[in-house]
Parts: sequence; C-alpha cells; structure tokens
Amino acid sequence: MRALWLGAAHAVGAVFRGIGQGAKNLDPAHRKDGVALLLLAIALIVAAGTWADLKGPVGDLVEILVTGAFGRLDLLVPILVAVIAVRFIRHPEQPEANGRIVIGLSALVIGVLGQVHIACGSPARGDGMQAIRDAGGLIGWAIATPLSYAMGTCSPYRCSCC
Repeated sequence: MRALWLGAAHAVGAVFRGIGQGAKNLDPAHRKDGVALLLLAIALIVAAGTWADLKGPVGDLVEILVTGAFGRLDLLVPILVAVIAVRFIRHPEQPEANGRIVIGLSALVIGVLGQVHIACGSPARGDGMQAIRDAGGLIGWAIATPLSYAMGTCSPYRCSCC
C-alpha cells in the first residue's frame, strides 16, 4: 500500500515539477511527494464538500470541520491547501522557506477570520453554531472574542464610529 501511494505521489510530483522552471533534477531524498499528494487529496475532498455541497458522511464531516472552523471563508480552504501542496512538490529542497510560508499563511488566515467575525457582528456561542459558521467560524470567534471583549461593543451613544 505504501509503495502504491508513493508511486502515485512521485508520478504526480514529476508532472508538477515538469511544468516551468524549478526542481526538475531533484535528489529523491528531498522529495515530499507523499505529503503533497495527501494535501492535494484533502484539498479535493474539501473542495467537493464546500463548493459542491457534498452529501453523506464525508460532506457532513467537511461541513463540521471546515465550515465550522473557517466560517464564510471555507471556500478558500481548498485553494490554500492546494497551493501549499504544490509548493511542497515544486520546492521540497527548501523546507525552511516552506515552513515560513505555511506559518505566514496561517497567521494571515487567522487574522482575516477574526476580522470577518467582527464584521459579521461578532456572534457569540449563545447565538448558536450556525451564526458562528456564518461569520468567521470557530477560529474567527476565538480570535475576535477577546478583542471584542477588551474593546467593548460600539454603540451610537458611546462613539461616532458606527
């Protein structure tokens, strides 16, 4: 099973590395094709679950995990996962840069989810999970709640920002 997976992963990796300039003559010890193929598979499953509204247990799991965590931005998750997978295929010889890119993208997504959650009215847990999913998801809620609590809510009687 492992050999079959890695064989498919190396074939997909060879196709991606063959496009354009990049890691064509890569030492096999530096390849991260297995991880990249797993990320591509996850991206396809998440895309089917979020974009095509997949029904059944897989669709329900995607909705619970991805939509619950990322809220309105669940449509971007497959794209980000696929970009990371392609980065692992095209530049596996730069693990430090790949790690920095993943950390930077994660920080960016977390910050944007917090802002989306605040822009959607900062629904609390008492408003129900559907309200949180319609905003920034659980990640956005976790980031925005302390900030909203510390800054307070904006009302027309307290400030002129609204």
